[in-house]
Amino acid sequence: MKFGKYLAKRQLEVPEYGNYFINYKALKKLIKSLSNQAAAGGNVEQALRDNKATFFFRLERELEKVNSFYLQKEAELKLRIDILMEKKADAYASGSLTSSTSVSYISLYEGFQRFRRDLSKLEQFIELNATGFSKVLKKWDKRSKQQTKELYLSRAVEVQPVFHRDILARLSDQASSSILELEAWADGDVIFDDSRRGSEIQAATAPATAPATAPVTAPVAPVTAPGAKDDDLYYEFVETASAENVTTADISEWVEVLKKVRDAKSRVTRIFLLSISTSASNAALLALYESGLVDLNASDALNGRNVLHEAAMATAVDRTAILELAVSQGVSLLARDFYGRTPLHYACLHNQRKLLKMFVDQGAEVNALDKDNFTPLLYSVINQYSDCVRDLISMGASVDAVSDNGYIPLNLACQYGVYDASEIILQNKPRHEPDAEGLFALHIAARAGHSSLVSLLLKYDADVNELDKLNRWTALFHAANEGHEQVLETLLSAGARTDILDEERHSALYYAAWEGHVKCMHRLADLEATVKLQEVDIDMKSPVDVQINDLSGLDELDGIPDLSLPPPILPFRRYGHNFLDQKIFVLITLAGSTPVKFVSEEATLSSGQLRISSKNDHSVIPRSVPLAMSDTDRAMSFQLDSLDDFALDFEIFPTFGTRIIAKTAALPYIWRATLTQFHQSYTLPLFDMRLHTIGEMSFDVQVVRPYKGTPLEITKYDTYWKSTGTSQQSLSFVTASSVSGQYARLTICVTSDGVPVVTPSWKVDVGHGIRVGVNTLTYEELKKCTNGVVSDLSTVSDPVEVHRVLSNSTLPLAEVLKLLPITVKLDLNVIFAASDLNHYVDTVLDVLFAHARDTHDTNRMSNGDPAPRATRSIILSSVNPDVCTALNWKQPNYPVFFVMRNGTFNEPTDLDRVSVSVKEAVLFANGNNMLGLVCDARLLNLVPALVESICSSGLVLVSDGEHECKGVKAMRNESVVEFHNSIDV
Repeated sequence: MKFGKYLAKRQLEVPEYGNYFINYKALKKLIKSLSNQAAAGGNVEQALRDNKATFFFRLERELEKVNSFYLQKEAELKLRIDILMEKKADAYASGSLTSSTSVSYISLYEGFQRFRRDLSKLEQFIELNATGFSKVLKKWDKRSKQQTKELYLSRAVEVQPVFHRDILARLSDQASSSILELEAWADGDVIFDDSRRGSEIQAATAPATAPATAPVTAPVAPVTAPGAKDDDLYYEFVETASAENVTTADISEWVEVLKKVRDAKSRVTRIFLLSISTSASNAALLALYESGLVDLNASDALNGRNVLHEAAMATAVDRTAILELAVSQGVSLLARDFYGRTPLHYACLHNQRKLLKMFVDQGAEVNALDKDNFTPLLYSVINQYSDCVRDLISMGASVDAVSDNGYIPLNLACQYGVYDASEIILQNKPRHEPDAEGLFALHIAARAGHSSLVSLLLKYDADVNELDKLNRWTALFHAANEGHEQVLETLLSAGARTDILDEERHSALYYAAWEGHVKCMHRLADLEATVKLQEVDIDMKSPVDVQINDLSGLDELDGIPDLSLPPPILPFRRYGHNFLDQKIFVLITLAGSTPVKFVSEEATLSSGQLRISSKNDHSVIPRSVPLAMSDTDRAMSFQLDSLDDFALDFEIFPTFGTRIIAKTAALPYIWRATLTQFHQSYTLPLFDMRLHTIGEMSFDVQVVRPYKGTPLEITKYDTYWKSTGTSQQSLSFVTASSVSGQYARLTICVTSDGVPVVTPSWKVDVGHGIRVGVNTLTYEELKKCTNGVVSDLSTVSDPVEVHRVLSNSTLPLAEVLKLLPITVKLDLNVIFAASDLNHYVDTVLDVLFAHARDTHDTNRMSNGDPAPRATRSIILSSVNPDVCTALNWKQPNYPVFFVMRNGTFNEPTDLDRVSVSVKEAVLFANGNNMLGLVCDARLLNLVPALVESICSSGLVLVSDGEHECKGVKAMRNESVVEFHNSIDV
């Protein structure tokens, strides 16, 4: 996503900050405007240098704006935390925090949670602006051919208070510690918060009514009886007022008691406000009001809600009588709480339809915006209260965005999949406009997979082929990219075109294949057979070839790396690949769309970071990933000497804080389970600092152990090599490799007694039509079921003939390698069907390494050469990603190719996505240092742009099938894999 669109989308989440973000769009237009001044005949770079003062003057004004607003918000947050800390200390000293149901606890807990949410918004504001300044400076450098970014960032931007983390970290720590203390006190624990010990907090159990010691953040004081009076009075009133047989006399008697307490008016007013949301009767509340001790205009000191807010939220008892009383006494329906919400907002949040007309008739603002940029209508939409939606619109609620770049009701309804609300809005003819991200309603519904909404929008004349303002995608692109087959069918039935290309010159089929959505890919591929796609030129322009006056691609400059020295004329040659030697490779992948889950919404962090470290293995470098993690953040690898005492700590922190929010640990027993199982999945509980479970974290573990034997010595045996560079015509890498010529394809499987065999299939017929896996039979049993007799292999030198001769026989791999001439090159496709993958792969490598040593010794004796290096050229491949991982990490001598299974089976499970998703396969192959990928030739011909995408990642692409593919110089069929002498990737 372009940063400008991303920034606009994120600004919706913090509307009160909207006017104080860096004006990224204006600065980008300024660069373009300054460039246009010389575009007709002058030099753009020189023109930009001449106008450097103009650009940086505007940039500095933006920096001042951002910094000034930050200082204002910082001061507000400091004041708020001081007030909260003071109230917490007073409440602790009075003994009113010993229960999670107490008035003081509820009020303070909500206050600290709200403070933490507001602090998170400020953190987002800082991060987005930091990115904005970095990106706009990068754009300036690209256009002016200067190097100002790093110097300006370090000397002008990063020195500003807004980009210093110390103060926000302290505020975050105070809020986190206070929430932890409140929870502990309510449970009867005493927290000793020693600031000298950082984030370590010790808890000890003590009686709930008499804490032994107060924390350092509160005064040390014994619990006194007056401290609990408010709670006692509140509970007593609610109990009395909720009784079925309560009489007016009972309430009057209770009111007389209240009149005698100290600060009677403030206490009774607070009890009145808190009781509205309970089951207390209206008669009791009215009697309490008639005592003269209730101030109807009062509001809660920590959340700002008044009597109208509370009554609008009440669902246990109809509070119409209380509302009418408050309105008649002049309580304003425009009053806002600390979230910026009016009583009408809360009526819609709680589906109080009967209150809407009364509120609006009495002057409530139907289109009021709260601090989250939500109107009452929007709350009704996302909560699926269709009757409220209908009533609000009839009362004048706008069906369009009520502020610039605000939320659009129809688009939000499509995002949440609310059919009834969408239909009501469409009946009122809303404006057709994109949201801040640049998407129209049809694009949003298609992306979310709501096929019924797609049909509804098409019924109301939505343009099925309309392009969004983000990537110039139609709705078909969004459906294909997300894999929503039913939506895809609906769009195709409505006339969606499949021949449209986006600004990257890719089709919808490209994205279905790239993401690995097989059913969508098949459906679109069937249509592509009859529709001629516009030819895609896989050679892109280099930055040198782009005309200076061509400014149309200015938005795409984000993807171009920083200016650097040109590549060397001779590409750098790399031999072999990184391997384990004596280390153990551990890969941890955070699983699922949300690997970190919290039990309650209050514990969930809107932003934060996960830190991974090991206390007992100092060779492990601690790493940190954001909780809103990308695909590349999910995988973490470690290379270790031993797993016997290896343990990992997972700690969750706020983005700017140092206090641990949650923690768990992966202990050594987890790695022991991988002795026999290569792939394991785990879900560990997340604990807070009092060892209370507050969530869980899921991850997958793969462990590759080093080859158990003696690997081939690099000094004696040649490894393959490859070299990468940048071509003059393309941004793609060009890889030359020693892998060339024809390789005979052989399938390898290991018997149950550990004998690798060459076999035409991993299953054999044992008679009576029964087929069993080769891995379930011993070699002696296998010989009885198969043909082990072949012609003299020593005379067969043609790779095609080698495959033909061995296609109907099953022989030990060692025997085949011994008999075949050394000049015959082999592609060994390893099939895995056992439990212990490490042992399985070691068994195959035993044979290969023994053959290499035998060949080496034979050549040395026959040639008299003390150290001849020639060995048989072998490549390894597999459709199993785990096999490829183990093969590659256990040795550096033989290149490994991962074989994708594009379009060969139905929609896969999550574990199979790497086999069908080009994106996942590229990430997998690159992450494990593999030489290349094998991909279906039919798919590559249908989507030629995939060739560029794969090759530009530095992988050798092999097309699988008889069809020749443009841009692919390595092809595989049933018999051989053929590489050209020079492999261009």
